[in-house]
Amino acid sequence: MNVIVIPARISEPLQEVHLDTKNLDAYENLVDGMIEAIDLYHPEASFYINEEGKLRRMPFNERATALWWAHNSAARDQDWIVGPAVLHGPVGQDGESTSVPEELAALLLHTRTFRIETATAPDGPFDPQAGRYDDWFIAYLHGLRLSDPLSPHQRFRVLPAQ
Repeated sequence: MNVIVIPARISEPLQEVHLDTKNLDAYENLVDGMIEAIDLYHPEASFYINEEGKLRRMPFNERATALWWAHNSAARDQDWIVGPAVLHGPVGQDGESTSVPEELAALLLHTRTFRIETATAPDGPFDPQAGRYDDWFIAYLHGLRLSDPLSPHQRFRVLPAQ
C-alpha cells in the first residue's frame, strides 16, 4: 500500500512510502506513537496521526491541517493536526487501509502548477478562479481563504493547472 508522509516541518519534503497494511508498527513509527485515524472526503482518504500528539506538544502540521480542512469542512477551524501525518486511502471493506487515491498522490507529488475552482452552492458547479500557484500548500491556503464562512464560495478544489 502506498502512503504519503507529511512531516510537520514545512522544510521537509513529502515522502511516498510503501507499507504492509498489516504492519501496525510501521504506521506507529511514521507518526512517532499510537495512531488515530481522521477522514477526508472528495476524494475519500484518511490520515493517521499521533493520538497523543497534542499532549506531547508535537509541532503544528500546517500542510496536513490545510488538506484536512479542505477535504473535511466539518474540521475547519475546529481542530488541527500536530506531528507527522500519514495520508492513505479510505479503509476498505476488510477494515484495512488502502493506498492514497491516485489523483491526490499525483496532485501532491507530481504536479508543478496548481489552480483553484470554487462553487457557491453545496451541489453547484465549480467555477475557475484567477491565479496559478507553484506550491500545492499555497493553493490550498488560498482556497481555504476563498471559502471562508463570510465568503459566497462554499466549496473549493485544487487541481493541476493546464
